[in-house]
Amino acid sequence: MIYDGLLKENFLLYSHIIMWTGDIPAITKIMCLSGHNSYVACRFCYLRGVYCSNRRHIYYPCSMPMHYENPSFSPSNLNKRTKESYKRDIQLVENEHQINQRKENIKNTGIDIDFLIK
Repeated sequence: MIYDGLLKENFLLYSHIIMWTGDIPAITKIMCLSGHNSYVACRFCYLRGVYCSNRRHIYYPCSMPMHYENPSFSPSNLNKRTKESYKRDIQLVENEHQINQRKENIKNTGIDIDFLIK
């Protein structure tokens, strides 16, 4: 309850988050993503990263190297995340009770809700 000094009475204040901003680590936490250096790190699409052992880093090429199984992507036609796909991915991770399969689901979806549980 909030007090209205003009009307001299309490009232219930409702608020709705319309937008948020932040750097990559902050947005990653807000959106329950596994991080900007994970295999599925983009918050807008499902572009899959490739590990570079020379640099020990994951990068996101649209044209995959010859020896990788991942398909190449057209930058203008990426497999986009939607509200429904976020819900599906969260449920997939949330409902898995076997630790190894849960980690695999996190790796494949980019959704990591484990820090919320701790």
